[in-house]
Amino acid sequence: PWSIYRNSVMFMLATETCDRGDYQTAGELFAAVDYKGLNTEERERYDIRVGYICFLAGDSIAANNHFKRISKVSEYYPHALYFRSYIAYIDGSNLVAEEGFKELADYSMYADLAPYYLLQLEYRRGNYNEVIAEGEKLIKRASSETYADLVRIIAESYFIKGDYANALRY
Repeated sequence: PWSIYRNSVMFMLATETCDRGDYQTAGELFAAVDYKGLNTEERERYDIRVGYICFLAGDSIAANNHFKRISKVSEYYPHALYFRSYIAYIDGSNLVAEEGFKELADYSMYADLAPYYLLQLEYRRGNYNEVIAEGEKLIKRASSETYADLVRIIAESYFIKGDYANALRY
């Protein structure tokens, strides 16, 4: 317990525990880590994992605080940006969410998902023509997770516009 390596060992143990999916235990272990004693790379690894643990626990404020610490040059930045954007989307901070998802579209791992959220934001704004036009393009390459929701907002957009035939089609 008095070793100069204690912080490093606790950090490695917390990271391994988190990577195995035991988030509750990992959170307890991360709480024992001295953040200031970590180097820059370790801090990024800490923040992405602790941010995710906070997100899973429903603490979006703490999660956002951790995700915001991750710099743009970090390998974890796109993931942190996704969670920050998603939290803004859930909280109804549409402009923050839109800004984040537009930036995420430039990252290959999020290039297919970002337009889906941008379309949802257009739907929230009531831009039904945009939803229909972009939605019909997106639906052709939609994943099984997003397909049903795309169909729903396209159908609702047609319905709101009074185009019941196309609404029924969807």
